[in-house]
Amino acid sequence: IIAIAFHIGERATSGHWRTALFHNHRWFAYDDGMLPVQYPELPIDIQKQASLLWLISADRTPLGSLPSSLPSSS
Repeated sequence: IIAIAFHIGERATSGHWRTALFHNHRWFAYDDGMLPVQYPELPIDIQKQASLLWLISADRTPLGSLPSSLPSSS
């Protein structure tokens, strides 16, 4: 996991969306117009509020991306 979108609030239509990114062995939680808060491990409250996860494979290729050797569908 390299990034997480999480929601603070009771409903998706109210509350606040935030993002946490993993970089250089640390998590950075971003909020509007503020410097990120750094964490050595992702706090459990953020984990519980996670709504969307971005994954990357061991060779740093985003999961779900197609290799360039596959034929195009034309």
